[in-house]
Parts: sequence; structure tokens; C-alpha cells
Amino acid sequence: MLTLGLLALIALIWLCAGVTMIAVPSWWPGWISLKGREPVWRFSLAQVGILGGLILMLGTSDYRGYWLWASLGGLAVLKGLVILGAREGLYHWLIERWERLPSWAIRLTGVLYVGLAALLTLDALRSSS
Repeated sequence: MLTLGLLALIALIWLCAGVTMIAVPSWWPGWISLKGREPVWRFSLAQVGILGGLILMLGTSDYRGYWLWASLGGLAVLKGLVILGAREGLYHWLIERWERLPSWAIRLTGVLYVGLAALLTLDALRSSS
């Protein structure tokens, strides 16, 4: 039951982020430049990404699309570890790249987040019943 709640939280975060990226793509570069350069936010967001990835990898083992959720979880863990372990020059280069994303790429990412949130919710509902 706890795993279902945590996966629902992940799906809700994906849904909110996706809808925001679709509706207001100019929000993303501003948020990245504001939060991404602060060390405390960097550490916190990387830890949340790692924890979310581990929950996806371990909590979806009996789901029909386990290969998808385990892959996404592994990528989230890897991204969090890179953000935590990257030297400052590489990290600031990544932040600058994320700030310069075109609006169509941000909107496409938002559509992918909304789709993944829907798929995770459907998979969780199918597995819980």
C-alpha cells in the first residue's frame, strides 16, 4: 500500500511538471537557473531523483510494464548520481544547456511526462486490483 502511494506521488509530480511544461514552457529555464545553481537545491533535487528512481525500480517489480519503469528508474538514479558527482564546470555546462532548450523541446518533454504519469497510474491501478 505504501508503494502504491509513493508511485502515485511520482505520477502526480510527473503530471504537474508535464502540464506546466506544456502550458508555460518559459517557466522551465527560469526555474533551472534559479534553483539549479544553489548547492542545497542541487543536493536535494538529486537525492529526490535518486529516491524516486529506486522506488520505480523496486516498487514496480510486479507491474506489467516493469521493463519501462525499471529503465526509467535506472536513468533517474544515474542522472542523480551524475548531478551529485559532477565537477562544477560540467555541472554548470549542463545547467546552461538545460536553460537554452527551445520551447518545442520543453513542450515535448511535458507531453512525455504526462504520458508517463498516465501509464504509471494505469499500470498501478491494474496491478492493485
